[in-house]
Amino acid sequence: MLARLGALLREHARETDLAARLGGEEFALILPATTKADTGAFLRRLRERLHDTEILLDDGRGLRITASMGYTIANDRELATGAERQGAGPSSSQEILRRADEALYWVKRNGRDAVMAWDDLNLARRSLMTGQKAKPKHQSTKPAHSLIKATLGVTTNSHQTFPGEKCTA
Repeated sequence: MLARLGALLREHARETDLAARLGGEEFALILPATTKADTGAFLRRLRERLHDTEILLDDGRGLRITASMGYTIANDRELATGAERQGAGPSSSQEILRRADEALYWVKRNGRDAVMAWDDLNLARRSLMTGQKAKPKHQSTKPAHSLIKATLGVTTNSHQTFPGEKCTA
């Protein structure tokens, strides 16, 4: 599973993108000079490619990879000045990571195997409460820097396992 993710990242990432394993099934990606829309599209493609990957076990069962992904965006000005006010970007590397974590954990609490941007969380929460699909706010076309946190899971033909569960492959 880890080897397949690594191969997909090498295949689809740009030379400037950075990927790192944080431990277990958790990863971080940094995509410099990328818009929110481009980041979301990249992550949805990556998730689909992971879904298309099947790992066959010795007993004939097949495993499929799932991915829960949360991300946030920070532009150069926000990073350089530490600007953080209502609607502004994160002011520190810890805040950037916290926002990506918050988006990731929202996905994990709400069904897993999806992609969520930190600045869409309020919209997603409202949609869940009202049962109505809300429209995302305007997306900037200015390139910024994206930080993605992802957790991988495995689906067998009988059930899904998640980090912390045993899965023999």
